Amino acid sequence: MYFVLGATVLLLVSIGFFAFRSLENLIEESNLVEHTSHVLFQSEQVISILRETESSQRGFIITHDSCFLGSYLETSEQVLPQIGTMDSLLNISPQSMQRERLKRLNHFVIIRLASLRQSLSVASEPPSADQQLRLMARLERGRATMDSVLILLDSMENTEKILLTERVYQKKLLSGDTLGLLTLISMLAIGLFSLAFYSVIQEVIRRQRYEQELKKTVEDLWRSNQDLEQFAYVTSHHFQEPMRKLQTFGNRLMQKYGEALSADTGFLVERMNDLAGQMQLLLDDLLIYTGVGARVNVTSFETLDLSKVFQRVIDTHQRQIGEAGAIIQLDAQPCNIRGNSAQLELLFSQLLQNSLKFVQQNRSPVISIHTFAVPGKEILGSVQEESKKEFVKIVFSDNGIGIESKYYDKVFELFQRLHPKDYPGTGAGLAICKQIVRHHNGYILLSESKIGTTFNLYLPI
Repeated sequence: MYFVLGATVLLLVSIGFFAFRSLENLIEESNLVEHTSHVLFQSEQVISILRETESSQRGFIITHDSCFLGSYLETSEQVLPQIGTMDSLLNISPQSMQRERLKRLNHFVIIRLASLRQSLSVASEPPSADQQLRLMARLERGRATMDSVLILLDSMENTEKILLTERVYQKKLLSGDTLGLLTLISMLAIGLFSLAFYSVIQEVIRRQRYEQELKKTVEDLWRSNQDLEQFAYVTSHHFQEPMRKLQTFGNRLMQKYGEALSADTGFLVERMNDLAGQMQLLLDDLLIYTGVGARVNVTSFETLDLSKVFQRVIDTHQRQIGEAGAIIQLDAQPCNIRGNSAQLELLFSQLLQNSLKFVQQNRSPVISIHTFAVPGKEILGSVQEESKKEFVKIVFSDNGIGIESKYYDKVFELFQRLHPKDYPGTGAGLAICKQIVRHHNGYILLSESKIGTTFNLYLPI
């Protein structure tokens, strides 16, 4: 689709460029036609003014009427400015031959005007035979000069008429070409846009089909996850009773026949009891993990004050906090969120227990909890739809042994233990934390810390 749209745009731009150039040429030719017409008009004006000047001169010579003299003076002053107008027109579109003719024309017109003035001067003298002869001679030379002027103007007009014919022809050709090109552009535009529209419709249909398939896949995946969670929950729940009986039978066996058992047999029974106890812990954690989303629905969420949730967790673990000599720095401003109280208490209880457990020897744990509101766009990895939402950010940090950055993702996986020999546990704590946070449409991330571990939790307000 994008290729078709790109090709459409490129082709239209190319054709549009040629059409623009064609229109420019058409406008240029139209201007040249108009220019040639102006030159011809000015040439006719020069001839008309010169003839009117001659007529006024002859009328004055014959009648000595001052009216003819006034007309002569008025028209004679218009000739040279008219030639100047022709000169400016030929400067716009210069042609060496026409420019040369114009220079000669200007020269002959000046001579002709001088001749007219001289003839009028002789005609004003008292009548005599000599005066008549000189007048006739002046008039004869004036006619010869006028013939030269007319010949030059006729040559210039013929040249301009030839140019006019050629330019009119070129204009017609360009008009036809431009009209054809514009017609072609219109047809191509209609065709290409129809093709593009068809491609867009096909793309929309394809995307709708893909979205439907994706929606079905998501629904199938959700049902599969629900089935798996339910299966894991049911399985872990049903394994609880056999595991407890296994522990009970082992304990009763040791109590009743412990002294009669050999050392090896007693060791195996104790080992069996220990493994059964570990299995019991794993089943308990698995039951908690799978029960986060299975037993509690989002519709059952209620409005909770986080500061009170934190305080209840601290009060519940007060004995462990005292035994470890831990210092709790709680800076939680009153903040209401929608959530499940039991799950959130479990979340912070798991984090608190980890901070109390994963600490170096001979060091008292220092645990800090801070909360403040942030926009969703601050969260690394958040989806675009949540960028405009408000979240409460919970910074949970301690001075424990810390976690290397390469394990930041691994520690949130189920039953992943970084220190299996040094610290007790099942490795399900942080996986349960992530499950609870995800169930509340939030995020839990680890951040770099010089000392200990820092968790950043984001829960929607």
